[in-house]
Amino acid sequence: MKNKIICLLFSLSVTVAFADIRNAVCIVRPNYSEKTIAFMEDTSDQLKTAGYSDLADLFKDAKEGVFGSGFFIKGQNKKDYVLTNYHVAAYATSLTLEIENTNGETTKIENCKVIAVDEELDLAIAEVPSGKVDSYLTFASKTPVDGIDVWSAGYPGLAGKPMWQLGKGTVTNARARLPDDIDPKISTFIQHSAPIDSGNSGGPLLVKAANAPSGYEIIGINSAKAIFRQATNFAIPASTITNFMDERAFAGNKKIERNLTASLNVFAESCKHFKIDKESDKNKEIVKRIRKLAIYISEDYAIRNGLDVYMKALRKAPKLFRNEILAASIFGNPINGIRTALAYDIYTTIDPEENTYLPDTGTDINSLKKTDNGYEFVLYDEVQKSKFFTVWKKSYNSWQM
Repeated sequence: MKNKIICLLFSLSVTVAFADIRNAVCIVRPNYSEKTIAFMEDTSDQLKTAGYSDLADLFKDAKEGVFGSGFFIKGQNKKDYVLTNYHVAAYATSLTLEIENTNGETTKIENCKVIAVDEELDLAIAEVPSGKVDSYLTFASKTPVDGIDVWSAGYPGLAGKPMWQLGKGTVTNARARLPDDIDPKISTFIQHSAPIDSGNSGGPLLVKAANAPSGYEIIGINSAKAIFRQATNFAIPASTITNFMDERAFAGNKKIERNLTASLNVFAESCKHFKIDKESDKNKEIVKRIRKLAIYISEDYAIRNGLDVYMKALRKAPKLFRNEILAASIFGNPINGIRTALAYDIYTTIDPEENTYLPDTGTDINSLKKTDNGYEFVLYDEVQKSKFFTVWKKSYNSWQM
């Protein structure tokens, strides 16, 4: 995304508001484990040897880390947390945060452990060590409507470095539905015209609030922009964020167990037999299923088994699915491409266009076999007398294979 320098003059009162809000918004940098960094380096080397130089560069650059934005909140337990996008924090074990004041001086907060993620919703939350933060944002109590003024806050990149930006716009569609990104039954988006550039990801979308300490309240978290339209940006609404915190970040064991059941149901549905004659509709259905399956491929699975499958898919997968794997590699962390290749491999192994795999037992946690690594979930095809075994374990309060 191109960055443009725009010089504006602000009144004294607005400058004070900027200084306040900056204390509650931060730069977010992911920290990867040694295993993840080694995998990225090895993958980069092997791709370069195989002649995929552009993909090799993606993995090489990814291991250096990316940056995005985030904001501070108080949790239900009175501890300090930072919220950001999943695609900013993806594959990180912890986050390093930077708070920049109006003089350009930076305060760094390290070892912020990631505690929960939701890849489909593009949300992540990490705990901030106590005593490091003194400014927080709160969520607005009212649902936004079309036409209201909003502000985007964060640190979009300029010459590769984050630079503070607080920009004004309006809500242009308070309930935008983007079914290719997420089922509207799960969440809609707030479409708005406040400026968003690369690096704004994970920053808050705000409304003015006279009674809030910073003068602003959160109505959403900025997540994406439309590439071929001007001033068409998207934020995940506050209601979705608070539900994520209730169901993932601060969920008890019972809720986490229900999350496993929900994940297994989606996984089984993605593997379920179907028949569509029209080629374009069939391909759309397959891509949708592969995207669903990819969410349940863990980083460990990708590191252990993914590289050979990825290389094979790049060479031999049909163009439609190869493009899907390449798109997942390019947009976001390139490990997403490895996981998409594994999802494609699972899909072609089960082959739901021809076979009829169903859960061998129920999807309730009590019906599953407990193993040393997690819970065993088996799909069974009665006609073929064939079983497909998976093992699921908890990762950042989500469940993956």
